[in-house]
Amino acid sequence: MKIKKLIGSLSEYLWAALTLAAIAVSIDCIDSVKEAVIDSVRVCVYNIMPSLFAACVITTAAQRLGTLEPPLRGLKTDSAVVLAMILGNLGGYPIGARLLKELLDGGRLSKRDAEAALAFCFSPGPAFCFGVIGGCVFKNPAMGGIPYFSITAANFILFLFLKRRFQSHGGKGDGSGKKASFSEVMTSSVLSSANAMLAICSQIVFFSVLTGILKRLLPGIESLPLIEPILEISRLCELSYSGIPSVLEVTSLLAMGGLCVWMQIAGIASGSFPIRLFVASRPVIMLLASAISMLLYPLFAGLAPSVSVFSRSLSVHKNAWIPILCIAGMVFISISYTKGRKKSRQDIPMPAR
Repeated sequence: MKIKKLIGSLSEYLWAALTLAAIAVSIDCIDSVKEAVIDSVRVCVYNIMPSLFAACVITTAAQRLGTLEPPLRGLKTDSAVVLAMILGNLGGYPIGARLLKELLDGGRLSKRDAEAALAFCFSPGPAFCFGVIGGCVFKNPAMGGIPYFSITAANFILFLFLKRRFQSHGGKGDGSGKKASFSEVMTSSVLSSANAMLAICSQIVFFSVLTGILKRLLPGIESLPLIEPILEISRLCELSYSGIPSVLEVTSLLAMGGLCVWMQIAGIASGSFPIRLFVASRPVIMLLASAISMLLYPLFAGLAPSVSVFSRSLSVHKNAWIPILCIAGMVFISISYTKGRKKSRQDIPMPAR
């Protein structure tokens, strides 16, 4: 008992020392921190939110309304899992995990099924691939189809391999309670998506700061261009195009998702279902997607730029202040949504003892 108590005390002091050290390092690297924050906020405003927010709202509303589920009820596999796979691959990285958590909370999935389904409900989404990766890295939005279709195909192959895990429930969902109206679903979907966007972008800013500090402390890390997207996937925009090697790099990194996205997934799934199978499946998906991208590359090769072009800066139009106003409104919505949820919990009467 004394040894355990001693270890516990030492761990508390260790965490305190690490916290003070982190504060000291962030102060010492303040210029790098400021640059990283400004750069990451710009990426969120002009890349991440425009490509992800609409998809998040639409997929969340589609799952809650069940508009896509009736055609899937004739399948032998649970229609809820198939729907989560479709919407997860259409929406973007964290959306698949959010949908699975909602299905789990609604009694549609078990923890075992949610853990398995997360492995193939993880995709960058067409908006990010075509709008961001295709435009910034390949200089042609259509080229973003190579990583997107490759990852989607790899996810479908994994789904076929794991589908025996999921038993069909005959299309019967959680029938308890009154169904919400269309307007209620859309409003709640917009509010929850705004809250999710703020959380996603906050983590992107944090990982960008971490990357900036690492570059300041370890100058040699800049010679390893893949380190930054491994930490935060939006940094793929800074890569240059050099033919099929770039396609393989981009596809495999998008299939992995980056540590920042992994943290978002872990936060969503925390306390609901484990992510062990998701982590174990990443090398498999990366290899499958890379192999498929090599098969797709000849179909898109004519659309690729003829020379290597490095593009770090983002294009900013004369009306660039409009997205900033939209983001400010999104922050306001997120704060209101969070306060509303807290108030609704407080209004729930406590059971008599």
